[in-house]
Amino acid sequence: MKTLTRMSAAFFILCLLASQAPGAEESTKIYTLSECVSTAIENSYRLPTYDSRITQNKAKVKETMDAFNPTMTFQGSYTYQEPAIPFEIQGLPFAFPAASPIVPSFYQQYNLAVSKLITSFGKVEAAARLQSLSSEQYKLQKSAEREAVVFNTINTYYMVLFNQELVKIAQADESDWKEQYKLTGAQYKRGTVARYDLLRVEVALAQSHDQVISTSKNLEVSKRNLRTLMGLPAETRIDRIEKTSVWESFEKDHMDRPLDMWKDICDKCHPALLLGRLAMTQGWFSLEVARLDNAPALSASSTYSRLTPTAFGENWAWKNSLALNIPIFDGGVRTEKMDQAWELIRQAQLNLDDTKRNTLWNVEKAYLDLHDLPPRLETAKKQVESAQESYRVAQVRYKAGLNTMVEVVDAHRALIVSETNQMQLLFSYYTQMAALSYATGVLFDELFLEGRTRE
Repeated sequence: MKTLTRMSAAFFILCLLASQAPGAEESTKIYTLSECVSTAIENSYRLPTYDSRITQNKAKVKETMDAFNPTMTFQGSYTYQEPAIPFEIQGLPFAFPAASPIVPSFYQQYNLAVSKLITSFGKVEAAARLQSLSSEQYKLQKSAEREAVVFNTINTYYMVLFNQELVKIAQADESDWKEQYKLTGAQYKRGTVARYDLLRVEVALAQSHDQVISTSKNLEVSKRNLRTLMGLPAETRIDRIEKTSVWESFEKDHMDRPLDMWKDICDKCHPALLLGRLAMTQGWFSLEVARLDNAPALSASSTYSRLTPTAFGENWAWKNSLALNIPIFDGGVRTEKMDQAWELIRQAQLNLDDTKRNTLWNVEKAYLDLHDLPPRLETAKKQVESAQESYRVAQVRYKAGLNTMVEVVDAHRALIVSETNQMQLLFSYYTQMAALSYATGVLFDELFLEGRTRE
């Protein structure tokens, strides 16, 4: 009976734990890099504005081309005249009596007109092409904004990872000093160590505790920044960031491609350079529109008019016309517009040259900074191994009475500094790979094109 009761109690406890487990898992949200970037792009408030501008500009292009569509207008009027205007008809057979009113005191008029622009000799078409280039401009601006969102999210994502590792290092450091404080306290009670050693351990323990608090605050700040970039509500809690594995293919591409290849990719793909070339194209189309400003226009119209019937019978007319409008002199407006268009082209060329110099320099700098990190990482790894060994030797020598607690504290501090430096370099290595792609203008395509998240 007791065995059955124990089995029932154990079964009840297992069921209780099983029922609580899913809820515990649901309360912890773990974000990966691809989730962070996808959420940031989805919740960005600026990206949809470019779609709205593109839609608006397409409507403007259609509005420009609608100039060739037929138009129909209707006009009606009613006029009352008081008094009526009489006149006399003298000496005519069957004439009306003298002073008979011929014109009525009121009359109605209706006009129905249909007109259509046949050709503007290229003026409307050039204006529509110039307007359509604004859609390409908004698309490139959206691409540049998306690149910035991805780059900022990646940087903040790795900042969270970096602070998570610093918190772990600080917590491990505090735990070590707690153990050391217990050991040194016991030794001090036995009289084997001086009070100075105990005080040194107390100071080191207090400093490690302060470091835990400081790194934890930095972690919360970085999580808050990431939450803001992702567009999540303020009450959303980011419990943990999942550490992303090394992107083998992404890393291999970045380390194997020569600098000239990166510059070629930048020249072909960077949104700023594409926008500069588009500005040049817009300048040339502006010049074409200015040149055609005085172009002739051929249009056709047909008008049906009907008035109030008079004593002489029906009063209506059907009028068809073909009009050719040829501007002869505009007071120099066309010439001034062409001069302005030439200046726009010159300014666009200067801006393009300056942008190209800056972007290629950014690519070269990002490339050199990235390739400078692997040897520094190897050096940092050796420094960590050396610091670990120095700390181990210092502890052994202290236990053997060959050195003081000062040497142990200094060795431990050197170990923490070397581990922090290694984490900083590793963080810089990942972000610098993203910086190189961002400087080239292909960060989004390199990481997320065709669904490749490379995690």
